[in-house]
Amino acid sequence: MPFIGLLLLMLEAFYLNYILIKHEIVPKNSLITAFVYLLIMSQSLPALGLNPVICAAFFVIPALDKILKTYGTADPTRDVFSAALLLALASLFHFPAIFFALILFGSFFVFGTFSIRIFFVGIAGIFTVYLYLFLYYFLLGQIDGLFCLYVNWFSSIPHFSYQLPYMQYVLWVFQAIIFLEAFFLVLAGMNERNISFRKMILLMIYFLLFSIGSVVYMLDDLRMASLMPAIPISIFIATYVANRKKLSWILELFFVIWLIVTIVHNLLIAEC
Repeated sequence: MPFIGLLLLMLEAFYLNYILIKHEIVPKNSLITAFVYLLIMSQSLPALGLNPVICAAFFVIPALDKILKTYGTADPTRDVFSAALLLALASLFHFPAIFFALILFGSFFVFGTFSIRIFFVGIAGIFTVYLYLFLYYFLLGQIDGLFCLYVNWFSSIPHFSYQLPYMQYVLWVFQAIIFLEAFFLVLAGMNERNISFRKMILLMIYFLLFSIGSVVYMLDDLRMASLMPAIPISIFIATYVANRKKLSWILELFFVIWLIVTIVHNLLIAEC
């Protein structure tokens, strides 16, 4: 199982890297997106194994590709339906991923593709997955249990748990420092880029907000919860680093220290 989780993580990292190059968010011949995503997702050994967040991300990342493809498309019906279907599938593995459907609907307004027909196509993509789920549990005679499961999930917020190794907090500090610098500098330089870049970055801001919002339902496991915003955080950091004309030695040193702290933290967990 750990091998399968690591394999999924590698595939996700390189696919996310490919998406940013494909949509011209980062320059070609760059692997910085894959590196940052792997670094963030490797913050603890449990995160490297097969877990719900990694399984959900396996569907969220291609859904993001489909959403970005709708920009400038005369008829985005197929991509909208595919993205909605993929996001619904992601929610079967990790239900908070259903919040990412809001990114799809938000893209209608950011990219100017909104219409009543396209809106209902998105709804149909999500509904299709849950219709099959409903029929499956109905045939098994377990529909009442499924209904109670979802009602309990929405009606109860887990208790906040902060009992984690101190090195975990050190890692989060490193991640927060580089992310905040990347976020504000990317926003500061948006006016110098073309309109498609600006709209895609605006959508990534929504992605970040919705992913942070989904953490509310994972307060009892902060380690897994911190992985939810990994995709948008990786995108902002990669965009910042890849579009710099020259990397400063301070930034390179920061990444080296971040990598060393991550390795040491995982070694300490393995020894416990």
